[in-house]
Amino acid sequence: MEFVPAVLFVRENDPTLTKHVEFNDTNWHFYALGNIGDSKKTDYTRAYDPDDMNEFTCENSDNNTNNGQFQSGVFMYNDHEAIETNYNAWSDAAEYESGDIVVYDGMIYTCNTTATVGTWVSTEWTAAAYTNWTDQTKTPYFAPRVNPNPMDYTFPITPDQWNVQFNGQYLNRKHVTLIEEEFDGDHSFEFRYACCGDYRDGDLINDTTGDADAQFELNHGVVLAFYEWLITATPEQFVNEAPQWFVKSAMEFFYAYTHYYTMMDNRAKNTFWHFAKTNTYVEVSRPVKALLHVYEESADNGATWQKATGTEIDPAKKYRTQYAFDLWAYDMDTAAGIDNNGELSFPYGKEDDDYRVEGVPTSGYAFNGAGSIFWRRLKTTFASEIADVMNSA
Repeated sequence: MEFVPAVLFVRENDPTLTKHVEFNDTNWHFYALGNIGDSKKTDYTRAYDPDDMNEFTCENSDNNTNNGQFQSGVFMYNDHEAIETNYNAWSDAAEYESGDIVVYDGMIYTCNTTATVGTWVSTEWTAAAYTNWTDQTKTPYFAPRVNPNPMDYTFPITPDQWNVQFNGQYLNRKHVTLIEEEFDGDHSFEFRYACCGDYRDGDLINDTTGDADAQFELNHGVVLAFYEWLITATPEQFVNEAPQWFVKSAMEFFYAYTHYYTMMDNRAKNTFWHFAKTNTYVEVSRPVKALLHVYEESADNGATWQKATGTEIDPAKKYRTQYAFDLWAYDMDTAAGIDNNGELSFPYGKEDDDYRVEGVPTSGYAFNGAGSIFWRRLKTTFASEIADVMNSA
């Protein structure tokens, strides 16, 4: 079934209103506006090129998941730019035994013995020896697990703030949850329509190549690498390297379209991140190991190119790629101020930094996923280009 642009009205005809499912009358109701077609859960024929092992689509599962808004894991806490961890804050009411780990005054400590209740005794605790921190001009400041509002996460953060470790484990809570992501739809993301079969709820329905497990790990690596680039790229790097990661015109149009039609549920949930060939090669200024399988390399300063070899980035070579992310539209049924129940819940024209109730922050933002670092960076960095799309499309 093809997709077609449509405005959809529905009604229930049964004169017995108690039998109705959606409406308490038999009138026509505006139901949807958009590119309407078959469901996301059809088959494995969605990919543009069924012979391309590296093409995949990653669905953002929900608005309030650990990584669904590309949260950086860094926010302001006790007047410090702090890294959120998975540990609890030390409490004067708690009892601690040897081996317990807490956050206290911006540091992570391990308990040496049965700790004194109600008083912090420094000799009873050992400060964590963190690693993967290269900036010797400052030390990290850690925060306990407090689940801040997604809009409170800062960007860009440093690679150190993302990659700092303790006992061989990442400390940044959002890095931990991303590493543990199972892409099963129950967490932040879910793979769909990969070339080697159809993923449904994290399970491969039919492996058409026999290479699904290995390809899954490659796809996972692409998502992790994109995520890290998004939250750690400096403003200058974000401008210059954006075409190396995503199709700018597609993302700008998607932002403008969802903005213009007040599609409040299509900025986190209901976005399908499609990774595929664009047929346009872009030289990669800071190549990453996780994308070597979609790179071409040149050992003669760009005179000739071949498929990338080896398992590590070679600083003596140049790299280029024709792969990037674009977005597939899906489930755009919340247009013009209509919520998921088909009700007009707020006036058309609300923007992603507006509250549901004007002037009332506790009412929440009109747009679900308003804190998404991807859209916030795109909006602030390419504002004039998005405006051009709004004025021309």
